[in-house]
Amino acid sequence: SLLPLFEILQKTCRLEVSSKDNGKGYLYFNDGHLIDAHLEELRGEAAAREIVKWDRIFVKLSELPECRTRKRVKTCLMDMAGASWDLKKGKVLDTIMLAPEYLVKIFNKSVGEFKRINGYQALAVVGEKGEIIVSDQKDESFRIDRLVGDLKKFFPAPDNSSDFINIDKGEAFTLHKQQFNIIILNPQKATKPRFQLIGVTSAKGNWFYMKKNIEKLLAEIETF
Repeated sequence: SLLPLFEILQKTCRLEVSSKDNGKGYLYFNDGHLIDAHLEELRGEAAAREIVKWDRIFVKLSELPECRTRKRVKTCLMDMAGASWDLKKGKVLDTIMLAPEYLVKIFNKSVGEFKRINGYQALAVVGEKGEIIVSDQKDESFRIDRLVGDLKKFFPAPDNSSDFINIDKGEAFTLHKQQFNIIILNPQKATKPRFQLIGVTSAKGNWFYMKKNIEKLLAEIETF
């Protein structure tokens, strides 16, 4: 789950990775790209493929050494990580680990398409405790933060006992009001952190197309 951060933040550094069971290895990043790795007698891609498999690790960041500028790793970092995660599915957790920065990046890339929906009012990624991770609204006449605050009464956090409908009990919820339509969808797969996508259109807006676009955005996030 750490690897996406280095790519998104375009980090240039040396990452020292320590594991009780596997020893110590090093990953070298330049502008977010994995360029080299070192693990005992292994170098380059062979070392990197072993290190990304490790669990329960300790990490330490330092400056990229001047002697480590040559690119010895050809495989894309996320392809390498994805292969490792596929091997672990069913062994450890069937949970998709997501960095908040990744959710923001995907949201910002997709929000332009939502704005073209007839009657578009707002879109938000909301955490399991009702916190807004990232949001967009058409204008100040609609307050997405107030809407999310009201929805918390009906969709409480999982650790709070309540007689209201709990978000865990359904994957989708659509509310048609006199002024607007609200569409709430959960990822079909387990994620950490858990989140929901909330879309809002005007009363006569194309809420069905909004729902389809949210489903499309969720599918993109779930293939991470």
